[in-house]
Amino acid sequence: MKIKNLEDLQDKIDKELSWRRKELVQIKFNVSSTTEGTFKSDFALRSGVILLYADWEGFIRNISNYYVIYVFSRKYKLNELSFGFWTIYNINDFKSIENTSKKSLQMKFIKDVLRKSDC
Repeated sequence: MKIKNLEDLQDKIDKELSWRRKELVQIKFNVSSTTEGTFKSDFALRSGVILLYADWEGFIRNISNYYVIYVFSRKYKLNELSFGFWTIYNINDFKSIENTSKKSLQMKFIKDVLRKSDC
């Protein structure tokens, strides 16, 4: 997936937000349509809070991914980006040396990171 410009990014965010809003309106309706103080209303409220949190978490995760895709689609040089993007860019390399004691792999990793820093 490529997100080439801000309009594409905004469209992705709008679509993500749109279906989540519909779901949240339905949750609100379910909670408000029960009689207050009953087990059913308490249950609807507790389950609504859980779904609200899950929706928020999923929304943030997805739009963050869209933003990262957008930034990498812009073809910035790696040295123009913050270290957080360096981490994302090099995550597979980090995983490859995570549990190794082989100095050759560790040295290769450092050389690759330094080489990429010139990009």
